[in-house]
Amino acid sequence: MRNLITLIAVVLVMIPYIYSQEEQTSLDELVQVAKNALEIFNELVTAENYKSMGFESLDEVKKIDVVEPLQVFIVRFVDLLEYESGADPDEIISGGDQFIYPVTFENEVRSSIVVEKVNNEWEAARFGGASLVKLLTEFAEESDFVIYMPSLSLYFVAFYDADDKLALVPILDDSNFEFSAGEAIFATEAFDKILPIARNYKEQMEHIKDDINENLNI
Repeated sequence: MRNLITLIAVVLVMIPYIYSQEEQTSLDELVQVAKNALEIFNELVTAENYKSMGFESLDEVKKIDVVEPLQVFIVRFVDLLEYESGADPDEIISGGDQFIYPVTFENEVRSSIVVEKVNNEWEAARFGGASLVKLLTEFAEESDFVIYMPSLSLYFVAFYDADDKLALVPILDDSNFEFSAGEAIFATEAFDKILPIARNYKEQMEHIKDDINENLNI
């Protein structure tokens, strides 16, 4: 359960979103791409790799389906470094053109299909990621989405509270950032924890680059 102290007993308010005809067509196309990709998935899973792809038997793959996806947004390293404590976290979040579709067998999440927009067209880009999608769906609720920080390999389930504040739910315990899996934290607080380590990482990379250049006499 989410343990935001400041949000105890708060009932989340769902804000309706009215899709335009063009947007609805795009969403319908996205779903169809994921459905069509199930056939490709079936071909990719073999007797040798079905376990690593997230299945308990090869026969399960014959009865798979996809359910509601999680939309993925990213925080680029360069944008994270420019973030100032207390600022609006939405300002450094981008993306949204990638969706993780959980692949299920008898309503149990087994694996995933990642659908993303490439050159204005939706396509199935990746298959598998069983461990990740199981963690994401364990903590995700309806209307939640995903925040991903590629440079630090951090994934969060994200949502907006009743006061429209962005909150992040870590999917793994992480002592480096003092994150506990499943315990929500406001994005502003999470970024404050992440920033010092991100800046230290940047400094280390710069030192390594300087050492390499020095050794090469550049």
